[in-house]
Amino acid sequence: MIDALLQFFSEEYMPHGHCYLWRPDILWTHVVSDTVIAIAYFSIPLGLVYLKKKRSDFQFSWLLVLFSSFILLCGLTHVYSIYNIWVGSYGGQGLLKAITALASISTAFALIHVLPKVATIPTTEELTEARDSANQETIRRIQLEAAHREEAHLRDATNASPVGLLVSDEQGNITLANNALAELFGYDASELNGQSINILIDKEATQHHDKLVAQFLKSEETSRVMASGRVVSGVRKDGAKIPIDIRLAKRESEGEIHIFAAVTDLSEKLATQEEIREANMRFERITKATQEGLWEWNIETNTMWWSTIAWQLLGYKETNSHASMDQWLTHLRSDFRHSINTALQDHLQRGLPFDEECVVTTLSGEERWIHIFGNSVYDKSGQPIVMSGAMQDIQLRKDMELVLREKSQFLESIFQGTSYSVFVLDADKQGTLRYSAFNNAVEQLTGIAAAECLGKRPLDLAPDYVPEKTAQEIQSRYNLCYMSKRPSSYVEAIEFKGRVTWWKTALFPLLDNENRVYRIIGSSTDITDLKHAEQKLTDRESFLKNVVDLSISGLYIFNLKTNTNTFINNQYTRITGYTLEDLSSKSDLMQYFHPDEQQLIIDHVERVLVSREGEVQELEYRFKHKNGRWIWCRSFDAVFSRGEDGKPIEMIGTFIDVTSIKEYARRLEKSNEELERFVYVASHDLQEPLRKVIAFSSHLESNIKREQLSDEDWFVLGRIVDGASRMRDLITDMLRLSHVTKAELKLEEVELENMVESTRDVLAAEILETHASVELRYSQKVYVDRSLFIQLLQNLVGNALKYRRPEVRPRVVIEVIDYIDESGEVFDQVVISDNGLGFDNSQASDIFRPFKRLVTRATHPGSGIGLAICEQIVKAHRGNITAEGRPNVGARIYINLPKKNILLETQASV
Repeated sequence: MIDALLQFFSEEYMPHGHCYLWRPDILWTHVVSDTVIAIAYFSIPLGLVYLKKKRSDFQFSWLLVLFSSFILLCGLTHVYSIYNIWVGSYGGQGLLKAITALASISTAFALIHVLPKVATIPTTEELTEARDSANQETIRRIQLEAAHREEAHLRDATNASPVGLLVSDEQGNITLANNALAELFGYDASELNGQSINILIDKEATQHHDKLVAQFLKSEETSRVMASGRVVSGVRKDGAKIPIDIRLAKRESEGEIHIFAAVTDLSEKLATQEEIREANMRFERITKATQEGLWEWNIETNTMWWSTIAWQLLGYKETNSHASMDQWLTHLRSDFRHSINTALQDHLQRGLPFDEECVVTTLSGEERWIHIFGNSVYDKSGQPIVMSGAMQDIQLRKDMELVLREKSQFLESIFQGTSYSVFVLDADKQGTLRYSAFNNAVEQLTGIAAAECLGKRPLDLAPDYVPEKTAQEIQSRYNLCYMSKRPSSYVEAIEFKGRVTWWKTALFPLLDNENRVYRIIGSSTDITDLKHAEQKLTDRESFLKNVVDLSISGLYIFNLKTNTNTFINNQYTRITGYTLEDLSSKSDLMQYFHPDEQQLIIDHVERVLVSREGEVQELEYRFKHKNGRWIWCRSFDAVFSRGEDGKPIEMIGTFIDVTSIKEYARRLEKSNEELERFVYVASHDLQEPLRKVIAFSSHLESNIKREQLSDEDWFVLGRIVDGASRMRDLITDMLRLSHVTKAELKLEEVELENMVESTRDVLAAEILETHASVELRYSQKVYVDRSLFIQLLQNLVGNALKYRRPEVRPRVVIEVIDYIDESGEVFDQVVISDNGLGFDNSQASDIFRPFKRLVTRATHPGSGIGLAICEQIVKAHRGNITAEGRPNVGARIYINLPKKNILLETQASV
């Protein structure tokens, strides 16, 4: 028993990782997945425990314990699965799963037992309805109590209001004044009752005020702001005048009109406005002094305020109250728009600082560097609502940085980028010279590590790097420069590790304020390698010149600024007869091009100018030979060099003489036309005798009784009729193919749905006979010859019906979509799918060949030209047709037709 248990809990089984072949990607996918699942499972019981603590009255808490146990055990099974990847303890895993199964089935039975009780718990709507009924009764009681307190509260509220309030009758006598109003004018509230409201207004304004009140009482208005846009002068009890704002409202009660007035002291407001005006003026003076353009962006309305300096920075002479972030972004130079937009989004969405430098284009087209920075104000939800900041003109600083950077880069490039070895020697007070710096070329040219020589004297290089004698000679020359305090230049032979090389060395001493040499700058170049390089360069130039001159293509380099050829090869002269001097003597090179192609040449050059780096443009044109004849050329042109602004300076091109090819093409086209005429005439001439053969043989077959002929003769007669019929169909299809090849297209935009409907009408009998469905899934207008395209659809749909599977109802689906090929050209792609016999996809390229059949004529009669006609129709539309299939599954035909605009451009270029 113990052995059985030990074997059951044994960990000597093969770990699960062997099943994964210990592949890290599979293994860690399982480990991570099981870990995440286990964590999720362990979190659920925690949530249920939290629920139990919060809802101690929950009567089914024991069910939560069962459910938590079940989920916890599920999580442990996933943890054990991770353990089994490396340790094969499947007995323990089985026991854990058994416990989990027991807990899960117990939970399921408990849940089934509890469900009827849970169903009797009142719904939220029922509880809400009962609570609302009780609440309404409470509300009615509260409303009655509130009504009794309303009058007392209104009076208390009136006196507690900080705004002066009064009520007057229609004659303007005060019937009620609150404490704030009495205090504002220096009265007791009781003194104002029964007084005319005019005692509170300056005598000079009372007549006008009375007129406005009278108009208000006669109008249908219920409220009005008195003296809108100006300040009313009020009079205190002591005679002092105060600026006030009066707002009136009228109400009718028991047949009497009561006027309610709210009076506000404007003294503080006017003082504040004056302070704001002064602050604005001070702000304007500061901004002008700092020369910073200030801005504020209302993100919600996308409106901006710019200070005068900000408008001026962007080149505006006058300020404008209407501005937006989009307007500012349009002033950014195009290469900065993405980075500024990104910085703005990072600031608004992630709270990152917005502090950028960029180039803007002013209204006059001038480019200027600015420094822009800002910060945002956020609402309670953390969303930015307003962003404020400033702009500074940093063009001068950028110009200075550019000059400094160019100088620094220039000096650094001289030091590190030069092929000469450059070194620096520092002199101490005793005149001892030691190496303090080397450029990269020193180690490359000499093989001496710079780090090993820093701080050493030239004599210290011997004997590890140079012989003693060489080190002494180097030291003496350095000492001579130090003593003479003058630059020196010399040639020396130096042996490095057994190899003697010749060097040209220059020394330049630097003097301090005491006229003492404190540093020597030296440079050396390996003359031996230079001479070898010069020889190799000469050989290389000779080789390239031979390659260019012996090329079968003419080559030229054309300067786009001077409109002259700066270089042509010998083949150029051999093809055209012109030398570089001949071309340079002519001011207008367009005279060499045929008049019919001169505009093509101009357009071609424009395409080259806007082409990408390395992109080649092709063109065929006629060029006037030096002897006066026209030759056809095919050229391949690209940008050869560009200026600092990226604009093309020179164009390089090669061309070949295709005059003979053009002549051969013309002859071939003529030969094809003659061959088409011959096929057409021959096919026509063959139809008449064939009609007679078919008529006579059919007559014999219908008038001769079967028993009059032997089986062999009857078979021969049938073969004659069948063969003649097939010959007739073959000639008819050949005539159709010839017609498609030479037909002139009548292109128009036609709705595909209309052509599919015509195809259904023509093939109605076959569709009815085979119980087929011809569906149009998507339709749009295509630019085709309507009659030819209907013929194409008839051939393809007819083929789908002919090559159907006997036991399957034929289904043909037609759709049209936009298709983009690998070159980026857009086509209308018509796709025709069926569920017929299909074919092996390896034969996809053969099915459009004339007379090519994938099935026997006995089972599926036909001439074998139908798909060839389809291909010719598509080619006539400058498109392409392909097919794919699977045996006993179906076939799919793809027809790619150029878009109308592309086809028109192609025809125009041809």
